Amino acid sequence: MVTATSAVINRTRVRRREMAAEGDSVFARFNYVLTLPDGSTTTVRALAYYHLADGRIVVKPGSSR
Repeated sequence: MVTATSAVINRTRVRRREMAAEGDSVFARFNYVLTLPDGSTTTVRALAYYHLADGRIVVKPGSSR
């Protein structure tokens, strides 16, 4: 699926919209702006949740990636 998707996307930009942190948790909201072969663009909204430990992003045991 990734290979097929990559074949139709000419360029990708990430625009950070919002980040919030409390304690060792960080929430990020951002947009992917994709440029298609015909020159048109589309925007995909995404959310991410990060856990920090020792100044690094870590995955908690038992969580999915």
